[in-house]
Amino acid sequence: MRRSIRGTVVALATVALTVGAFAPAAVAQDESAFIFGGQQEPATLDPFSAVFVDEEQVIGQIFEQLVYLDEQLQPVPGLAESWERNEDATEYTFKLRDGVTFHNGDVLDAAAVKAHFDRLLDDDDVPGSVTSVIKTSYTGSTVIDPLTVQLQFDAPQSG
Repeated sequence: MRRSIRGTVVALATVALTVGAFAPAAVAQDESAFIFGGQQEPATLDPFSAVFVDEEQVIGQIFEQLVYLDEQLQPVPGLAESWERNEDATEYTFKLRDGVTFHNGDVLDAAAVKAHFDRLLDDDDVPGSVTSVIKTSYTGSTVIDPLTVQLQFDAPQSG
């Protein structure tokens, strides 16, 4: 009987400790606060340097993409309202949404997209991120007009 009671107490204590480990440490008093749970704190918020899933999850809450994939894995507009690719899939031309601004009020334009992607040309600037997958074939970009940018690759890109 004593062994049974002790086993029950140990089991209850284990459950209590386990449940307590997953309880929030504190409830935010500021209703505008956003609490995001993850397994680890991101080491970076730079999309070009992120290599861990936890970083990508946080970055995905901060930055927008030119194009997203829907539930059927089909591309849908993001910051780009439309896009075209050339016949051999080595050039992609994106028409940007008008009226988009950065958090500081600067306007999103083709020059900003060009500067973003041209970071891929700097070997030291993209150490191993998901974005570096296209680095091997990215050759540059051209601003067509303030809301149109063309990305060039030396090998076909899917999508």
